[in-house]
Amino acid sequence: AFTTGLGPRDSGVRLNGDVADAIADLDSLAHVAAHAGRPLRVFDGGWDSFAPIVRAEQGVLVSGVEAMEGSATAPAHPLDLVYFEDVDDQGHRHGAGSDEYRAAARRGAALVERHRQRLGPRDVLVVLSDHGHRPDGGHGGLEPGVPLAYFALASPVFIAAGAPGELPLVDLAPSLPALARLAPPACA
Repeated sequence: AFTTGLGPRDSGVRLNGDVADAIADLDSLAHVAAHAGRPLRVFDGGWDSFAPIVRAEQGVLVSGVEAMEGSATAPAHPLDLVYFEDVDDQGHRHGAGSDEYRAAARRGAALVERHRQRLGPRDVLVVLSDHGHRPDGGHGGLEPGVPLAYFALASPVFIAAGAPGELPLVDLAPSLPALARLAPPACA
């Protein structure tokens, strides 16, 4: 939803990792980056389905988030798509109310903070999740907390004008390219 501007019913991507029914040739954030000549790197955290789900067929695939830590030879202003599995995995296994989930969230926050500290004057860091979790684990639909996704934005030049309130994930598809100085996907 956040890379194409279309929800699961319209994009065909309905389950994590299941892109068999995805509609081919939908424009996406990865496609507009490739078309604009913007370097694209995908850090899949070891999850093979991440690149197809975010439609990043073109670009440099780097397996594992850890590889990002030592990536000092990054091209100028790349678009990085990173999947950090730990928080989602612990949410599915133990639930949002567990110590394991809180510890994974702290590890994720530490990773984000390390990258926030490295932001250059034109860089923007966007952190988001695709869903919330039930207190006892997993998700199944529209239970309280599950349809909510975490979103944070950091930039040396970003000035917060206040919390925007609740927004659908599909609204990120035109917004993320604007932050990256790219045109939005055609279907957004």
